[in-house]
Amino acid sequence: MGKQNDAMCRYLSNADVFADYWNGVFFEGKSILKPEDLSDREGNYYDFPESEGKKRKRTKNRRRDVVKTAKSGTTYVVLGIENQQDLSYILPVRVMEYDAMEYSRQIREIIGKNQREEEERRRAGMPSLWKNAGEFLSGFRKEDRLAPVVTVVFYHGQETYDGCRDLHSMLNLDQDSERYREWISNYSLNLVTLPEIREERLHTGLRELVGVMKRSADKQELRRYCEENKDRFLKLDEETIDVMAVMINQENLVDFKREEGGIDMCKALEDIRQEGMEEGIKEGIKEGMAQGIGMLIETCQDFGAEREATVSRVAEKCGLEKKEAEALVEKYWR
Repeated sequence: MGKQNDAMCRYLSNADVFADYWNGVFFEGKSILKPEDLSDREGNYYDFPESEGKKRKRTKNRRRDVVKTAKSGTTYVVLGIENQQDLSYILPVRVMEYDAMEYSRQIREIIGKNQREEEERRRAGMPSLWKNAGEFLSGFRKEDRLAPVVTVVFYHGQETYDGCRDLHSMLNLDQDSERYREWISNYSLNLVTLPEIREERLHTGLRELVGVMKRSADKQELRRYCEENKDRFLKLDEETIDVMAVMINQENLVDFKREEGGIDMCKALEDIRQEGMEEGIKEGIKEGMAQGIGMLIETCQDFGAEREATVSRVAEKCGLEKKEAEALVEKYWR
């Protein structure tokens, strides 16, 4: 993954931010999902290749970006966020695979639990756990149930997302194969793009992060937004400022954090703009000086000056140390 995706994954792993994202995007800003009801869920999925003797080597197959379990009544729900910085046209299948692997893991966990319980019953001389051959052969009982899995793709790239949002849209169905559509299981993609998020429904620093990311391409609109929300930026937490710097490609933004906390975004953006202009001017001057020095060296050569004499001339005219002049003569000497 890229630097921005990594930063966003770390940020959304925070339980407060994770809950705020789901509440703001799916529950109209209402506090439905509580941070204290969330638990981290293993995001790596593994497969097992062919057995080698008595050992089976476990290999990592897929890794989810952010996944947590949320208490829901007497059970739990598995919630996942997949961050997407770049356009991808295979998302419905990729997310379907993630969800299928999560359900498969739950099945393995339930089978393992059932088998342990069956062994305890056997040792205690109790009746078998299995009601029929189907339960015995599969290790999964008729009343066993899986926790629901919900995955959302958070696309925060600058290009407009123009990919498919369900499996059917990805299928190549001609006039003949179209007749099978009603029997082909579809898989819809829960995709949220940056412009679709109403940041006013968010309550953590995610609100300002989304607001800034949405406006990062329009500097005038960004400054207006920062001015209108100046008080909130002055209270912004350090973690959000760090992520914001990465997401809008202004990593020196962290240099403007205030000692008492928060950041004066209007002043920071203006200072960054001024620094950029000054740096550009300096680079232009340096480039112009280099070209001028190169022309001076060429002129000395054209008039038959010796190398050592040219070094002295460059040092004198440009106010340079002898070693600096020697390096420049070495660079431009034909």
